[in-house]
Amino acid sequence: MNSRIQRRSYVALVSLLVLPSLAAAQVQTDPDLPHYVAGEEKLSGKIRLVGSDWMNNIVTLWGAEFEKRHPGVQIVIEGKGSSTATAALIAGRADIGTISRPLKEKELAAFEEKFGYPPTQILVGCEMLAVFVHARNPLTQLERSEVDAIFSATRKLGGGNLEQWNQLLPPAAPMAKLSIHPYGRNSLATSYGIFKSKGLNSGDFKPSVQELPGSAAIVRQIAVDTAGCGYAGIAYQAQGVRAVPLVAGGKPVTPTAENIDAYPLTQKFYLVLNVPPQEQIDPLRREFLKFVLSGDGQDLVAQDGLVPLAASSVKRERQRANIADAAE
Repeated sequence: MNSRIQRRSYVALVSLLVLPSLAAAQVQTDPDLPHYVAGEEKLSGKIRLVGSDWMNNIVTLWGAEFEKRHPGVQIVIEGKGSSTATAALIAGRADIGTISRPLKEKELAAFEEKFGYPPTQILVGCEMLAVFVHARNPLTQLERSEVDAIFSATRKLGGGNLEQWNQLLPPAAPMAKLSIHPYGRNSLATSYGIFKSKGLNSGDFKPSVQELPGSAAIVRQIAVDTAGCGYAGIAYQAQGVRAVPLVAGGKPVTPTAENIDAYPLTQKFYLVLNVPPQEQIDPLRREFLKFVLSGDGQDLVAQDGLVPLAASSVKRERQRANIADAAE
């Protein structure tokens, strides 16, 4: 999809992706984030965003709202995978790359070989997958190896097989005598890929993992199954379930925006730009970044069922992009 008309059609199609997010509780946007205030300059032109298909939905939401506020601007989106972002920037086919992971060494090397300086990577949001259990489950924390052992047949993180709750809970726990009932998504779901990569170290799922049609369905099932355990975005937190802290750096870490750099099951989303050293970003891309890194832009991240950045992270990224206001 590489024209405005095609992108408009995509907005209609992508509603299928947006709708499940409406069932989520929606992580609250940090109230300290600045509201977006458009500059006095009337903007016109085209911004071509190329890269991650995982980010298609949120980039489409940003683009539609930005076009609404700046009618002279055309946003063109091409989402075929993060690996296409750097190549498009190098070839001059993209104004902004979209990637759902940090750039790889070979991508950085190719960019620097072409231009003599590194690309600018701006963090713009993330997905945080929680491991949910029933609200009555007293489990206080899980090691990554234990998460792997619950869901994985290959157990690449070195844990022993976990099939029974009595392997993790005290005998008096209400589900201690029950088998663990693992729930997940099918291989077409974004959360499946993230969890497989970060939770199972790219191992294989157990055949016993029951695949459900959506994150909301996983949470609903665990709420009525005291032996249930499943993964879903933290935005799907609901009554009857709770997210188990995961151990990182020797201590339990909860999936909150403040823990974006510490929580193990975090998938970060970036915008990548070609900005020569000592030069300012052009007004069009600068204004788009200001919108994305504002309370208004991060509200759309939350509405999409993802985790918006904390105000401290937004301040850091605005400074990295050299678009911070004087007060920052």
